[in-house]
Amino acid sequence: MILSAQTILSAAYAGYVQGAASVVSIHHGASNRPEFGTLYRAALKTIASLSVMTLLCAVFLARPIALLFAKDSPHVVDLAVRGMNIFAAAFLLMGFNLFASGFFTALNDGKTSALLSLFRTLVFLLLPLLILPGLLGVDGVWLSMPTAELLGAGMSLYYFIRMKNRYHYDEEGTMSKLHDVLMRQFENMDKAYEEYARANGLTYLSLSMLEAIYKVGDSCTQKRISEETHYPKQTVNLVINSFLESGCVELQEIPSDRRNKQIILTAKGRQLCERVVAPMLEAENRAVRGLSERQSELLAALFELYGESYCEELKRI
Repeated sequence: MILSAQTILSAAYAGYVQGAASVVSIHHGASNRPEFGTLYRAALKTIASLSVMTLLCAVFLARPIALLFAKDSPHVVDLAVRGMNIFAAAFLLMGFNLFASGFFTALNDGKTSALLSLFRTLVFLLLPLLILPGLLGVDGVWLSMPTAELLGAGMSLYYFIRMKNRYHYDEEGTMSKLHDVLMRQFENMDKAYEEYARANGLTYLSLSMLEAIYKVGDSCTQKRISEETHYPKQTVNLVINSFLESGCVELQEIPSDRRNKQIILTAKGRQLCERVVAPMLEAENRAVRGLSERQSELLAALFELYGESYCEELKRI
């Protein structure tokens, strides 16, 4: 009777887990980590809500459910109601355990899913059934299922924590948010840089090259610009030729290095740098000065740490 009631009351869990499994598989397969993380947390909240509602239904509908099966046996009904009131505690954790097993199945991790199901439905249930009835009598039988669900929930929680770095389903609040902030600010700065270049009759590339020439000074070569800006030599050569045509730079032979030529700003080029590049660099300095000394040190340290970690992780791929 109680097992039949369990089947009826746990139907919401089973339906939700089956419906969520396909969505979990889609986002995991597509590496949509923000959506995956959002789905994971939303699912846990939904399961928690269903658990509370199922518990309340089990407690308040215990007698009506018992009457469906044994309306002509008052003694059996009373026994079933008492058993249901004890058994109902299992509903608080049952949904969480079902979701854990279905979740890892959706991630194509059959081993973890099978372990969770095996221990929850056999090992963790068998042990209380062998021990509790001898200590508590019939109540021990009813208490065996809540005990099994409690042990299963502990195991499910362990695997959720253990596997989160492998499947990345709990990163939205940290990694994904950090990534979004960094990318958004880099895009904003690039956009502002490009708009500033256009406002002064330049392109993004030509302004970055002109900035490199201005910063490097007399030892500037196309090779050095390529190293400073990380642009290919062909791209650097194209922009430098446009500067030559406009009369902003001139090239001089380097006696000690005949393969490279020194790039020197002409009077027109120096005027352009003083009008465009120097104010831009001063704006950068003002932005930094707007931070406190502590904020500046922290920002530098965090970016250095992030950059080193990023490079190391790429090398491991």
